[in-house]
Amino acid sequence: MIEHEAQDVGLRVNGEIDPVQRSHELIEQQIPVIENDIESGGLPSGMEIAGKWWEWGELYRYISQSEPGKVLASEYRWAPYAGKLPQAHHAILLNEADVKSMPHHGENAKIIARIANWQRRHAAMTNGQASVIFDADFQIKMLTELTHDLPEAVVGDVLAPIKGKDDDFVEFMVFTKQFRELFGDDPTVLGAVLRMMNKLDVLGSAEQELEHSPEQKRAIIEAYAEQSQDNDGHDRYHEAQSHLVAMSSTDKLRATWHDIVEMIGYFQTGVAAYRLATNYRAFETIGAHNPEVDSLRSNGYDPELHEALAISVIGYNYTPKFIELTAVFPYLRSLLWHHKDLITSVHELPRERIKAFTKKGVYQGSEQDRLKTAAEMTRREEVLPMRQHNWHQWLRGQESNPDNQPTLF
Repeated sequence: MIEHEAQDVGLRVNGEIDPVQRSHELIEQQIPVIENDIESGGLPSGMEIAGKWWEWGELYRYISQSEPGKVLASEYRWAPYAGKLPQAHHAILLNEADVKSMPHHGENAKIIARIANWQRRHAAMTNGQASVIFDADFQIKMLTELTHDLPEAVVGDVLAPIKGKDDDFVEFMVFTKQFRELFGDDPTVLGAVLRMMNKLDVLGSAEQELEHSPEQKRAIIEAYAEQSQDNDGHDRYHEAQSHLVAMSSTDKLRATWHDIVEMIGYFQTGVAAYRLATNYRAFETIGAHNPEVDSLRSNGYDPELHEALAISVIGYNYTPKFIELTAVFPYLRSLLWHHKDLITSVHELPRERIKAFTKKGVYQGSEQDRLKTAAEMTRREEVLPMRQHNWHQWLRGQESNPDNQPTLF
């Protein structure tokens, strides 16, 4: 049983391969899955941007082969949790398509298509409103997921515990420039994507923030405004700024879809991390030897780092957020129910393990950022008992009515 589970979660280490080539292989594997879900759900097969129609597969390939796409094809997410493992090996072991930065966009697109189909099948749970919500802006949701991390090709991946408004503002400026370079001028679509990414509040407060930190913010604007001029010297940035601020909406429901997709992706990676660590410890406990486990051991695999990831992502962050959002997003209730035993097991891990990646010296960043992140992890450790209590309370309520649990798939 242990061996079977180990194979299911990819307990293996392959030889070195070109990371860009591997990213494109993963993308080609993702495209037919995305297109199948979209076709079976009767969803739009593509969208129009700046007067050009794009099929989803064509659009995804185009983005991945752009300059920022090529950069992200060689980058990895979740780097602090790799420990001594090479990043390519860590990606294969954990959740390869989501750990690699460019294929991560396709994983998000798969989640959007999956939720759309699920909500159509279970529309009664939302009084028939789920399909209406998705029909209204499914195309913008898809475009958002296929482009949302492109600024990281320029500014890097800033960890959530240290990310601030300055980082968001820089990402907004970079994304606006990248969008124009990829598609030309389409302020309506650009504004809708930025709204889906919750970036309009950063833009709307830009002038006020300049008053608070003028040197820093003016340097940012000067760096990108120069590249925002068209051939006639017309300032497209300020034109887009006026248009997008006017488009700012109070529609909080639609603005949270991208957050939900990102949360589900993080949650799934936390599940993979926990299963891998658990299976590895099982092999270690019984003293079993096989090539996969021996290779992990010789490459310095540290299960505590993946347990830290699971506690932070599943125990602290997203299980409680999903519980709060189940009334609006019923798919999340089925996701929690499907993984209920694993979530309970994660809550039983020693809560101080959440600090493993900052304590073990594998954090890559400035000393100031390291200290800030370590303080945040200590705070999370203190909150975990309440998170565990709330999880068990929610689970008891669900178990009292097990017949009302729709399947996840």
